[in-house]
Amino acid sequence: MKNQDIIDRLRTELVSRYDVDLAEIRTVRSPYRICPLCAQVDHQLGPVTAMAIDRAVHLAFVPSRSSEVRLSSLAFAGEVKFSLDDIPDRIDHEWGNYARGAASALLATRQLDSGILGVTAGSMGEGGLSSSAAISVAYLLALEDANGFRVTDEENIELDRVIENEYLGLRNGVLDQSAILLSRQDQLTLLDCKTRKHERISGS
Repeated sequence: MKNQDIIDRLRTELVSRYDVDLAEIRTVRSPYRICPLCAQVDHQLGPVTAMAIDRAVHLAFVPSRSSEVRLSSLAFAGEVKFSLDDIPDRIDHEWGNYARGAASALLATRQLDSGILGVTAGSMGEGGLSSSAAISVAYLLALEDANGFRVTDEENIELDRVIENEYLGLRNGVLDQSAILLSRQDQLTLLDCKTRKHERISGS
């Protein structure tokens, strides 16, 4: 399914499930990534290479204009629902962990006045493409947009690290979210995971 087809379906589902105004719907695209070299050394603070690909997680959403967060997925059953005033701890094997982690990470340093109502979809289900980082970044971007925040790529890289390491309890480095946020078309991203400095090399 093409990206625009996915977005159109998400918009339709969002209106159907949450009775929102079609004109108010916003969308986020958060790409998957590949790592040509050194994928397993980012958590050891080594140098890595990465690039985003043309497949992605998509999220259609509207601000809830309350503390409420309600989310559905085209890939997973059930609904994720929580309040920004009382975010639950991680629940094993629950797809809502990424949304709760994103809200928790942002609330550590910011005030969130609005949650979101949203529907998500991913164009690929395979492992090894940073799908968890892709959906976490999508939720970060949506919550930031709903609350009018301007956040740098570097800040979001750290926020996603907080989600992965502190909320989810994983031992990931910063490769995945860095590839998602820093990559540009037809360029290879070189990242020093210790200093977090990066450069891009053009394919032309």
